[in-house]
Amino acid sequence: AVRVAWRVGLQGWQWASQALRPGDSAAASASALRALLRPLQRLRYRAQIRVTAPPSHVRMLEIRVADLERLPAVVRERLAEWVPFDPARCHYQYRLLAQRPADGQLACTLQLAACDAQALEQDLGALQQIGWIPSHVYPAALAVAALVIAQRKDTAEPVVVVELGARRSLMAIVARGEVLLAREPALGSDSLTEALM
Repeated sequence: AVRVAWRVGLQGWQWASQALRPGDSAAASASALRALLRPLQRLRYRAQIRVTAPPSHVRMLEIRVADLERLPAVVRERLAEWVPFDPARCHYQYRLLAQRPADGQLACTLQLAACDAQALEQDLGALQQIGWIPSHVYPAALAVAALVIAQRKDTAEPVVVVELGARRSLMAIVARGEVLLAREPALGSDSLTEALM
């Protein structure tokens, strides 16, 4: 499905979705987006448009480097160990959360978020085709977890967030306002129905 969620001013969140079939073209995605965004057309040039990028992968890591200048190269070199995508087709970003000296090196705690670049490019292309220019891109797992963090005052205790889709689901562990781990397994309600049948 293609889903659009929006909030105008201090109003609550609203959302709408339109189903797509497996194998539908980029033109079908663009057509679905056009229909879903039509009621918001007047806000197009003022809105912050944030795209969620499935399938996505989020995890916390601790790596050791000689100095912080080496960090980007080390992450790039070891990406294949950490993400379930082909690194050549992977769009990723990381955030340095903490660093401390350890045995003559720096032990760095990172939050790594990655998504399939091909799927992301198709979504961005569909939006641009209908005249909407995104301002931010988030892995889907971070976007769902951010909603949970925003709604909960106390996030010290770990919370498991599960969104069950038709063909793909999302599972994230959130604690202290951070996503510790998130996965999007290719398992959903359709798969469970098939298994039961």
